Amino acid sequence: MAGSNWREAEKAVAAIAPSITRCDPDGITLYFFSSKGQYPKFTNITSAEKVAGCFREQSPSGSTCLDGVLQQAFNEHFGKGSPTTILVITDGEPDDRRAVERVIKDATNRMQRDEELSVSFIQIGHDSSATQFLKKLDDELIGAKFDIVDAETAENMQGMDFASFINKSIAD
Repeated sequence: MAGSNWREAEKAVAAIAPSITRCDPDGITLYFFSSKGQYPKFTNITSAEKVAGCFREQSPSGSTCLDGVLQQAFNEHFGKGSPTTILVITDGEPDDRRAVERVIKDATNRMQRDEELSVSFIQIGHDSSATQFLKKLDDELIGAKFDIVDAETAENMQGMDFASFINKSIAD
């Protein structure tokens, strides 16, 4: 993710961090993911300024190792035991589709209740292959104990800017 997509992602996260803080004073946990094994994590993000600082420290590079960062976030969720919502902002396909599907299915099999974990994918850009994959995760993930995935793709934006779209998605 680079260029305008990177800036759109930053704007969106900056817009939602203060909103989330009203419900959860600890703020958000922000992971960056690209190459395998490299998932910088920032905690207690409560303001647009903190988001901007995180984005300044990182830069888009490498591949899209989505399964690895999801596994890290899921492990954290199961370690703390409280309900978790994971919002994934991505502009492309993951390196390994099957690994992403497997990590999500494995997480659902560890769950006791449908409400304990949800994953919302938000697509930036117009990569049609990524759109198809995200729709599959949302509507056709066979073998998952619970349906924890929601995907919002670029075609759902209907002229909205990305920050507005994120806020609408969270409100739904």
